[in-house]
Amino acid sequence: MADLVIRNGRFVYADGRVVEGDLHAVGGTVAAVTARGAHPASAGSEEVDAEGRYVLPGAIDPHVQFPPVGDFDHYATETRSAALGGVTTVLKMHRDLGGYDAAWFREELAGAERRAHIDFAFHLALMDDDQIARTAEYAAEFETSSFKLFIAYKGEEGRERNIGSVDDGQLLEAFEAVARIGAVALTHCENHDLATRCKQRVVAAGRDDLCAFNDSRPPLAEAEAVQRAALLARYAGCPLYVVHVSAKESVEYLAAAKASGQEVFIETMPHYLAVTCETPAGNLGKVNPPIRTREHTEALWRAFANGHVDTIGSDHVATSRASKQGTIWEAELGLPGVGTILPVLMSEGVNSGRISLGQLVAATSTNPARIFGLTRKGALVPGNDADLVIVDLELEREVRAEILGSAADQTIYEGQRLRGWPVLTVCRGVQVARDGELAGPEGHGRFIRRPLAA
Repeated sequence: MADLVIRNGRFVYADGRVVEGDLHAVGGTVAAVTARGAHPASAGSEEVDAEGRYVLPGAIDPHVQFPPVGDFDHYATETRSAALGGVTTVLKMHRDLGGYDAAWFREELAGAERRAHIDFAFHLALMDDDQIARTAEYAAEFETSSFKLFIAYKGEEGRERNIGSVDDGQLLEAFEAVARIGAVALTHCENHDLATRCKQRVVAAGRDDLCAFNDSRPPLAEAEAVQRAALLARYAGCPLYVVHVSAKESVEYLAAAKASGQEVFIETMPHYLAVTCETPAGNLGKVNPPIRTREHTEALWRAFANGHVDTIGSDHVATSRASKQGTIWEAELGLPGVGTILPVLMSEGVNSGRISLGQLVAATSTNPARIFGLTRKGALVPGNDADLVIVDLELEREVRAEILGSAADQTIYEGQRLRGWPVLTVCRGVQVARDGELAGPEGHGRFIRRPLAA
């Protein structure tokens, strides 16, 4: 008996197929996608008429930051924003220089499952020798299969952000540890020493804007670290996932590494695709790596269209407008973005002819599910979780922070009109957002265990 039926949909798959018909879900799981009207409604089932609109698998944001706030408040507010934006699963970047233990895990899990609207998982950062040595232990105890490493934020810059940067020897040892257990290494690639010198020159010149910030952490700083990480990962036989790729040189090098047979995955973000450092948003756009110039946005779109970009993340941080005041050097890092992934990609990608709907589905759902072991996510096929989003490609809205549902009171897209928005988000068969409003309860979200293969 179907307890949810999506009628008259156009169901989109990563290979470009569009199947017209109905989707039947039972117990939160996809039971079948059938021809229209092939099965009558069952007593007590919930029916939704998609009215011929496209239905995508729920988006997966593989890169969010939920720093501790109150009573796990960010799991409530930021997964609310995700649900409104068509995202049904998030992977949180978790880091603690003090390490990870069972008490942390129990507390985080209980708090998150009590507050989250959608499903979630964790990446764990490896930031010192002890954490690297315990990689296999962490994977088994916390049922995770992905580990984050930083090639940036050395010294005080790192400590003030609770980040430990690894040196090249530690990086190689971490790659070897991750490879031994069959996990994936995520790497933040920026050459700290180059960035430090470049910032000194830019500040000395009296510059103070987002393009100055770009020049203080230039594409070269990212591209050099990308190449170094890729070389060491190749030597260690470790799958390498490079987070938030922003530079033309980086994506070109990584695409060549892929072509050579290396297991490399490229993540980029909507703000690197749709925004340049000349944006009127100014300080609101301060993020590492920086938002670049048009040359880099166009290179990333080409890589997306050519199939080189594997995933789209947001690096979502619910920063406030107040935290962005002062000079560009004083403004806080980070920007909110989980709620605007699909609207930006539909408006600036699909509706602008840069990418297809199938490519959007691949990068926002199917690929991250495959890379990160989300075995019941990523495609509208029988046996998978009934995670889906109905989108209206013609719906145009003005972006305002208050409609995005985040604790953040600002967005770099403020006032911009985007064409293409989610109108219904379903997570495991439950409607969690509908027509721009929250529809589901706190506590629906569940932790996704990702045990490594024996």
